[in-house]
Amino acid sequence: MPKIKDIKTKIIKDSRDNDTIETEIILESDIMAKASVPHGKSKGSKEVVSLPAKESVEKIENIIKPAIIKKDFFSQEDFDNFLISLDGTKDKSRLGGNSILSCSLAFAQAESKIQNKPLYKYIADMTNLEVGLPNFYMNLINGGEHAHNNLDWQEYMIVVKAKTAEEQLKIGKEIFNRLATKFKEAGKNISYGDEGGYDMDFKSYEEPLKILDNVITELDHQDKVKLALDVAANSFSQQDGVYYTIRGSRTSPSQLIDIYKDVVNKYPLISIEDPFEENQIKDYATLNQFLETKNSFVVGDDLTATNPNLIKIASNSIGGVIIKPNQIGTLTETLKAIKIAKEAKLKIIVSHRSGETMDDFIADLAYGVGAFGLKAGAPGPIERMVKYQRIIQFEKKT
Repeated sequence: MPKIKDIKTKIIKDSRDNDTIETEIILESDIMAKASVPHGKSKGSKEVVSLPAKESVEKIENIIKPAIIKKDFFSQEDFDNFLISLDGTKDKSRLGGNSILSCSLAFAQAESKIQNKPLYKYIADMTNLEVGLPNFYMNLINGGEHAHNNLDWQEYMIVVKAKTAEEQLKIGKEIFNRLATKFKEAGKNISYGDEGGYDMDFKSYEEPLKILDNVITELDHQDKVKLALDVAANSFSQQDGVYYTIRGSRTSPSQLIDIYKDVVNKYPLISIEDPFEENQIKDYATLNQFLETKNSFVVGDDLTATNPNLIKIASNSIGGVIIKPNQIGTLTETLKAIKIAKEAKLKIIVSHRSGETMDDFIADLAYGVGAFGLKAGAPGPIERMVKYQRIIQFEKKT
């Protein structure tokens, strides 16, 4: 690979109008490539450290840039490992996981250009995994920390499975638009949460599931659409998971398991993400054993944090795992986490964050590793849509 001639980083705005960073790598061959990183509001304690945008820019300009200019790098892993060593901390707190990730992903973009292949193919070649169309996980009703309503649970999603990405997006839009019509007919004021889903009060945690299920049936999409939850239990956990607060009521872990069992028995739920506090792995395992009898599964996110070691530990307690590159900080570590999850036969769901950018890298990642799902939000905001549209582009070119 040609040596790096220059690296430029600037502050941009994410979808919540907060500061984040975009980094551009310029090679001596004059190939240029850039990447931006998102921000999550609902974060687990096991994620790497993300520095304020201004501090990240300074770290890249003053520490990373002088260290990588005109240095030979022979692979993605070589580059990423150099940055990890340069940081020298377990949680990337010296340079910031966001600083390192923006450089790692820009390097990947540059390398894919040198090799004259799409980024998803570059990723597939690195992992020896088969490319494939992921199911679209679309967050249509927002709650928890992503909204300003009375829902404790964070995401009420549809999971669309069809022959093409174009059909998946079409179905998602139909359901999303029909929901708006129903809410208006019911006299509800339409507002939106962080991930583009509807943000309004509901009578219970179950009501959004019932409404979504009814709309799916009305549109005759039962064969192609299931439901999913991201409960984000850290946000309503008390005393590290000793008990939980649901609708203002104290709820024990066993009572919470009964609640999940009830909704799974009533609705076509394919998965439940982060159903308990991030360290309560036994509760994850108990629920997952039940869900497996219903052709459903528990998804780890705060539990696993895209960390290869944490995924190994949790692999017998869950059926699926969320992959978010900014939880771990480099592409190399992200791909290692994916390979370990695949070896454990966990379903891979590549995910955006609540504060997104126009960068569509996660679409290439999901397609390149043949992920089970791509979780990119509601089919409305442009920062979410570019991820779905990117996969449609792949299909049109093949």
